[in-house]
Amino acid sequence: MYLWLFLFALATAQTTTPPLDVFLQSAVSKKIPHPTHRGFHNHYYVLYEGQPTAIVFLPGMGEPSLKYHDLFGFLQLKQTTFYGWDHIGQGFSSHLLPEQIKKIHLDSFQTHLAPLKKFFTELRKNHTKIIVIAHSMGAHLALRTAMENSGVVDLMVLTSPLIKINTNWIPSTFIEWLLSFYSNDSYPPLYSLLAQKKTPNTFVTNSLKRQEEYQKTIARFPEIKRQGATVGWLKATFESTKELKNQNTNNITFPLLILQAETDYLVDNKQQNTFCSKIKNCEIEVIKNSKHEVLFEIDEVRSLAIGKIREFILLKTEKYKEANP
Repeated sequence: MYLWLFLFALATAQTTTPPLDVFLQSAVSKKIPHPTHRGFHNHYYVLYEGQPTAIVFLPGMGEPSLKYHDLFGFLQLKQTTFYGWDHIGQGFSSHLLPEQIKKIHLDSFQTHLAPLKKFFTELRKNHTKIIVIAHSMGAHLALRTAMENSGVVDLMVLTSPLIKINTNWIPSTFIEWLLSFYSNDSYPPLYSLLAQKKTPNTFVTNSLKRQEEYQKTIARFPEIKRQGATVGWLKATFESTKELKNQNTNNITFPLLILQAETDYLVDNKQQNTFCSKIKNCEIEVIKNSKHEVLFEIDEVRSLAIGKIREFILLKTEKYKEANP
C-alpha cells in the first residue's frame, strides 16, 4: 500500500525519477463512455485498484487531473483506491470543440453531471466508502451530484468551492445580459486584453514553483493545455449556480469540510459561508495566506491544507467505525 509513498520520496531526490514519471508509472489510465453524448468519453486515472475505500479527486475549471499528480501520494490512506477525474473538455477527456481545443467550453453542466452520476454509481458497486475531494468547479459538481443523488458520497472535502462566481460590484444579471449578445463558442468581451498577461499568474496562487512545474507538464502533454473560458461556459455556470442555490440540501447528511482561500478573487467566499450554514455536518476552515488554488499553493500553505484534509478524513472515518462496529 505504501509503494507510492516510497516511490514519491525517492522521486524528490535530484538523481531519481521525477514525480510526474513516478505517477505515470503507477497510475492506470482509463476511459468511460459519456452517457448522453454519443462517441464522447471521460478519462480518469486509477491508483491502487481493488481497495474498499475510494477517494475521487475532481479538479477545477480547465484543469487536468494530471496537474495534481504529486498530490495523490500525499493523500494516500490505508486500503484506498484513488481516482483522478477529467471533466469533459479537460485533460484527456473528449472536447466539445475539438478544433478549438484550448477553449474551456461547455453547453450545460448536465454534460459534466451525467457522467459523474454514472461513475459514482459504478464505484458504489466496488467500494464500501466513497470520499470526494474537489476543487472550485469540481466542488460545485460534487455538491450538485450529491444533492441530486442520495447516498452516492460518504464524505466530502471541497477547496474554494464555486457556489457563486465573484463578480465583485458588477451585478451578475448585467453580465448575463451582456453575454447574450455573443456566440457560445466565442471568448467573452475583453478576453483578448486579459489574455495578454503572461505566466506566472499570481492571481490564483502564490506558488511560482508549482506554476513552473505545471508548465513543464503542459510542454510534455500539450493536448491538455486550456486557455480561457468561452461565453458558453459562463452562461452554463451562471445557470448552474442558480440551480445549486435553489436545490434542497437534505441529501447532504455526510461530513463536509470546506477549505476556504483567505484571498479568493474568483469565487464568492460569503456564499460559501451561507451555503455551509444550511448544512448540519458542514465545517469551514479558512486557509490563511492562500489564493484560489489552495492545493497548488506555496509549500507551507499547501501542507497546512493537506494536513487538514487528512485529519478530517481520518477523524470522521474513525467516528463512522465507532457508530457502525
